Amino acid sequence: MTTLLLLRHGETEANAAGVLQGQSESDLTARGKRQAAALGEALKARVSNENIRVSPTIYASDLRRASDTAQAVADAIGGALVAHDPRLRERRLGPFQGISNAECARRFPQTWAAFNQGDFDIEGGSCTVEPGADANGGIESVDAMRERGMAALAEIASRHAGSTVFVVSHGGWIYTAVAACSDGRPVPHIRNVSVTTLRTTGGADTSWQVIEVGEVVASDDQTAASDARNADLRPQ
Repeated sequence: MTTLLLLRHGETEANAAGVLQGQSESDLTARGKRQAAALGEALKARVSNENIRVSPTIYASDLRRASDTAQAVADAIGGALVAHDPRLRERRLGPFQGISNAECARRFPQTWAAFNQGDFDIEGGSCTVEPGADANGGIESVDAMRERGMAALAEIASRHAGSTVFVVSHGGWIYTAVAACSDGRPVPHIRNVSVTTLRTTGGADTSWQVIEVGEVVASDDQTAASDARNADLRPQ
């Protein structure tokens, strides 16, 4: 049995401002750095108390907010190396990256409406969009994010069979991974620095069991107080 702990990054400047990030960069706030450090200490205690066999490699999205959170966890645990995998990145949001929901609706009303109706969820889908809506590579489909994400998780699980592995990613990405493993059941909000636990027996057809979603493990009171709904997710 292999266990993957999916960790969402700490609070970012964009999170605090209510701005969509997608695959754009946004650094951890001072609070986000405290959250990441608290997460690392909480995981260190869990590993020690429960005598967990942990992979020496922590996997992270190559976006700074995830990479910096992963490094904070590695520093707390000691001896772990951070490996970056772009397949763990958040969904690419094209023209919406770096602006607020209200600005998305003002500048790209047709595209924003289509996005919130789920017209971009399916690979190969089509809808009417405004000029400029293909900025930053355009909007990635949920299908495409799910495919790259689940492929990455299967490879990580296969590489570290029988171990517990930390995987640091993003709210929308973790939400989508859980949804893929949950047979359509509702998925709760993925908080900053929360822990979502998946297990698999591996094999040719990797099947996943969702153990817990969005668990808050850090004792820092800033964690619970600071988190708003992930702006990168369309209303569910």
